[in-house]
Amino acid sequence: MSALRQTVQEPRVDALVRDIQEAIESGDRARQSQLVRRSADLLTKRWSRLPVEDKADYDILLAGLLSQVDEPARRAFAVRVAELRRAPPRTSALLAQDRSIRVAEPVLTQSRSFGDGWFQAVATACGDLHRAAIARRAGLGAPLCEALIRLGDAGVVAVLLANRSASISLESLPLLMRHARASEEVAVRLGARGDLPDSARVELAALALQRAEAALAGDVDIDSALAAALPGRIAALLAASVPDVRRARFDASMAGAGDLLAATVTPARLERWLELRRVEDVLAALAQGAGLEITPLVATFDAEDVAALSVVLRGLDYPWSTLKALLNARFRDAIPLDTLVASHRLMTDLGPGSARRLVRHAMALQGRTAYLAQLPG
Repeated sequence: MSALRQTVQEPRVDALVRDIQEAIESGDRARQSQLVRRSADLLTKRWSRLPVEDKADYDILLAGLLSQVDEPARRAFAVRVAELRRAPPRTSALLAQDRSIRVAEPVLTQSRSFGDGWFQAVATACGDLHRAAIARRAGLGAPLCEALIRLGDAGVVAVLLANRSASISLESLPLLMRHARASEEVAVRLGARGDLPDSARVELAALALQRAEAALAGDVDIDSALAAALPGRIAALLAASVPDVRRARFDASMAGAGDLLAATVTPARLERWLELRRVEDVLAALAQGAGLEITPLVATFDAEDVAALSVVLRGLDYPWSTLKALLNARFRDAIPLDTLVASHRLMTDLGPGSARRLVRHAMALQGRTAYLAQLPG
C-alpha cells in the first residue's frame, strides 16, 4: 500500500489512505469491513464529483483494499458500485470477477457503467455462475447472448432464454438445440419462441415425448397400457378445435387472468368460483397457471374424455376435490361413474411432473409450450 499512498497527493484522500494502510497492516477484519463500507458511501456520494486527476488513484486505492478484505465487506461495496452510472473501472472489474458470486452478482446484473463487450470479457474469464448472472441483465445484445450460449452450460442458457429482453439470434440455434438435448428446461424455454423453424419444432416435440415417457415410466402405480396411450391421447384432446363463438365467451376472463392471479388461486378459491358457476374464470385461471392459451382449456373442458382436463390440473398439483368440482360443473352434477373413476385414478396414479410433461409434449406438437412457471420440474 505504500506505493499507492505515494501516488495520491490530494488532502481529501490522505486520511482515507492512512486509514486503509493501518487497517490492512493491523489485520483487523472487522475494522477493514467497516472501512470498506465507509469508503463505499464516500464513493457513491463523491465519485462523480472527484477531479479527473484524482479518479485513477482513488480507483487503484479502492481495488487494493478490496483485494484484502473479507467477503461481506466486498459484497457491501459491490452493491454500492452497481448503483453508480460511471463506476470506477478497476474496482468494478475486480468485483465483477470476484471468486464469490455473492460479491460479483450486483455488478454483473445491475451495473449500467459498462457495455456488452465489457461483460463479454467477464463471461470469457469467469465461470458459469458469473455467466448466469450476466444472462439476467436487461437488454443483452446478440453478440453477448451468442457468447453466453457458446461458453455457458445449460443452466446459463436456461437463464438467458428466460430473459425476455435478451436479443437471442437464431444463428445460435444449433448450439441452443445441443443444450436442449441435454436440458429439459432449455428445451421448454426454447419452445416458447415463435420464430423457430419447423425442423427445430419437430425435434423439440420428439424430445418432449422422450421426457414424458421417461416420467411415466417412473410412475409405478399407473397401468402400463394407459401410460403408453396417454401421450397421443392428451395431445389429441389439447389440439381439438373450439368454435370461435364458444371461445369468445372465455376471452374476457382470459384477459383478466392476470388480475385473478395477483394472489395465488387456491383450491378453495377455485372451488368457490365453481359453486358460483364462474367456469370462465376458473378455466382462465388454470390456463394462466399452466402457461396455456384459453383454447386448449376450453377444448379439454368440453370433451367427453376428461383425461386432458385431469392431467392439466394434476400438473398444477391441484387436489382431487378441485377436479371433482370442475367435473360437476362440466356434467351439471351428473358425472358418469366411469368418468369419475378414471379421472380419480389419473389424479392418484399420475405424478405432477409426468402430467406437466404430457401437456408440454402436446403443446410442442402445436409449436407451443406449457408450465414455464413450474420449471425445472
